[in-house]
Amino acid sequence: MKRAFILSLAFLFLNFVSATTIYVDDDGGYNFTSIQPAIDNSLNGDTIFVYGGTYTENITINKEIFLVGEDPGSTIIRKNSVADIIKVIANNVHISGFNVDNSSNTGIRIINSTNLSITNSRITNNYENGIIMSGTTNSKISGNYFENNFYNTIILNLGSNYNDVHSNVIRGPTMNGIASLQSSYQQIYGNDILNKKKPSLSYNSYGIYGYYSNGSLIENNNVTNNTVGVSFGRSSENEIRENRAELNGYSGISFTYTSANNQVVDNYIARNVNGLYLFEHASNNVFEGNLVENNAYSGVEVISSSSGNRFSNNYFNNNHGFYFEEEGSIIENNIFANNDGLYFYYGGNNAVLNNTINGLPILYLENVSGEVFNQNVGQLLLINSNGVTIKDMYFGNVPVAIQLINTNYTMVQNIIFENVNEAVYLSSANNNQITNNRVLNSGLGFDILESLRNTFKNNSIISSGKVGTGIYLSDYSDYNSIENNIFSGLLYGLYKEEYWQRWGSSNLNNITGNLITGNSRGISIEAFMYGTIANNTLSYNDYGMYMGIFWANKIYGNVISDNNYSGIFYSGSENVISGNKILRNEQNGIIFGRDNNIIYGNEIEGNLMAGISFSGNNNNITGNWIRNNVVGLNDTTSYIGPYAIKNKVYNNFFSNPINAGTKGNTYWNATKTSGKNIVNGQFIGGNYWSDYNGTDTDGDGIGDTNIPYRSDWNSSYGGDNLPLIASIQNNTCGDLDNNGVIDVIDVVKIINVAFRGAEPTEPLWVWNVDGDSQGLIDVIDVVKIINVAFRGANPSTEFSCNKPMIFTLTQSDLDYYKQVATDYSFYNKVDWNKLSSYIQKSNCVLSPKTKKYVCAELV
Repeated sequence: MKRAFILSLAFLFLNFVSATTIYVDDDGGYNFTSIQPAIDNSLNGDTIFVYGGTYTENITINKEIFLVGEDPGSTIIRKNSVADIIKVIANNVHISGFNVDNSSNTGIRIINSTNLSITNSRITNNYENGIIMSGTTNSKISGNYFENNFYNTIILNLGSNYNDVHSNVIRGPTMNGIASLQSSYQQIYGNDILNKKKPSLSYNSYGIYGYYSNGSLIENNNVTNNTVGVSFGRSSENEIRENRAELNGYSGISFTYTSANNQVVDNYIARNVNGLYLFEHASNNVFEGNLVENNAYSGVEVISSSSGNRFSNNYFNNNHGFYFEEEGSIIENNIFANNDGLYFYYGGNNAVLNNTINGLPILYLENVSGEVFNQNVGQLLLINSNGVTIKDMYFGNVPVAIQLINTNYTMVQNIIFENVNEAVYLSSANNNQITNNRVLNSGLGFDILESLRNTFKNNSIISSGKVGTGIYLSDYSDYNSIENNIFSGLLYGLYKEEYWQRWGSSNLNNITGNLITGNSRGISIEAFMYGTIANNTLSYNDYGMYMGIFWANKIYGNVISDNNYSGIFYSGSENVISGNKILRNEQNGIIFGRDNNIIYGNEIEGNLMAGISFSGNNNNITGNWIRNNVVGLNDTTSYIGPYAIKNKVYNNFFSNPINAGTKGNTYWNATKTSGKNIVNGQFIGGNYWSDYNGTDTDGDGIGDTNIPYRSDWNSSYGGDNLPLIASIQNNTCGDLDNNGVIDVIDVVKIINVAFRGAEPTEPLWVWNVDGDSQGLIDVIDVVKIINVAFRGANPSTEFSCNKPMIFTLTQSDLDYYKQVATDYSFYNKVDWNKLSSYIQKSNCVLSPKTKKYVCAELV
């Protein structure tokens, strides 16, 4: 395309009165058909005008010329070799009107130049850089369109100072939109930087990035969809003003690595993960008059020794508000709204003045002792304080309502928290009492970090939709007591993070007497040692207890029932699981892996997979009542740990459709020794098996024929050589001492159990004489035995306890278990016909509560 009026261009450049215009047209007919010969034949001050076309060449500009393309849409310079497309090594070079495209290296490289300009051009699809300047000063890049320059779009490098980059449109993917590296005093304004997607390599992307870059003005830019919008490292005295930093994947504006004395003023910072981010000694910076809203995590995050910063007259409306780990900041005259506010991870010596949240004052106190607070405030932060009482208050729609940081012997009581991210946060806070509070529909009830000997008692933490956490135990939080609380409708009732998420375990904590119901995971704890979980009720959760790395703890006296998956699930060693009732869970009663655990004295009944499923070494399972589960015991579990080796399973009561399945090296009996066994026999030996069909030929209560007993899975890995013959088979309902009569001894025994807390020593169907389906031993049972023992009542009419416990199974349960068996490769080990016979028998009735069939199966 040729236009005669271009001849007049030569007269526009008055600085070179003797300059001439040289024409380039790839179609021929003018001075040159390619650009480099035209440059080689030019003089300083000449204009080289290039008509539209595609020029496949790499050019070097070593003279002070004007290189002008006819139109950036049609005048294309494309690489001829693996090198930069345009290389400038002269001063006073002006480039305009080109599309510089598809270099394997850099589109335009400028070295040690001054008074250069690049305007009205398209620089696209260059693998390394769009434009890179080194040692170049007092130059201008403006009015250009950039796209898909992978590493850097514009980079001002190595002493490229006092440059002007404005009014450019930059589109990604690119790692840096505009970067100033070891270069200072730039003016970067009016640019529109939209990184359409992140680079495919494992690098962050930055809209505007400065490193060792000082004294620059970053103004009125639109920086969108990068990892970080505007970021400065090791840089000072920069002014970030009136920019729009939006939709960036990590932070809108950040300062790192000793960046100091910068100003961030009147910016709009929205819909990033973090709004402002200060890291690694980013200190003494000023943030003023900014609108920071709708950032997903925090409006401001200040960490890693970033101190002495000033935040004033900003408006914040974010998810978590200010997040501080450091000391010595000034926070004044800021307005917070809608779950925004202050969150101090730790720290002190801050000046926090005249801030409000949701129209209420933020109360920040340090070094307070013995005071009582019950006034109407939006947030209350106590640092380095002691003996304070906080009571009878209401908090709503804040990130953290009450913060106790290095604060001890404080009471938080009778407070309602509603729709807060966290109700109470404790950091290095010891011997505090958090009692009788209500936390409703909130993200987190009580957050405990490196805090000791605190008591959390009689609190209710209730939500809906299985969201939020009741109590979060973080690392090194020891000797805390969590007792008699209600946790309901949460994602986690109690949660201890995984060991590798932070640095340490939490030890010697007591979790007792809590009601934990309707949560996704009732108790979910890892890196938890030497603790106690006792006398809690965990029902109608997805998992009752779900524990990962879990050492040397005691779990006893809990009722764990009707959970949608397993009752207790854990991976850990040297734990003692005893005296629990684990009933009617949709998967396993107990499933665990690892070594040296002791499982004894539990009632495990009605679970729709195994009563106990385990793997690992040297575990001891004894004295348990394992009844009416689909499988009694399964040592084939491999997905939670190695196959079972050298475990001991003896003196248990098994009455299940399938009593046991084995794939590991398990010892099913101990050495025969004198002592009362689980079915009232006189010797400890093996286990009682409901389907053992051998006989006791010598009267010692141990089977002598058809041994070793093997389960329905017909394991070839050994079996029980000392199966117990149940003297309990001769027990009469109500005859608790098995002496053939109902007498005063039976009355005393049942009173001891019903009223004095003694453990029953026979199966519940002997004690539960009124036959209630819950297996309760209560005053009704006591009265009925008294009626027979002392008042002559007929046992056949007074007693109705000829069922041990209930077993429930429906066709959908069976189908589900078949799928699980297929998934874990033991389908062909199961007698499915036998299991099918338990569905809808004539003596089964449909439970109106569970919608399952309840079958009364005799032992």
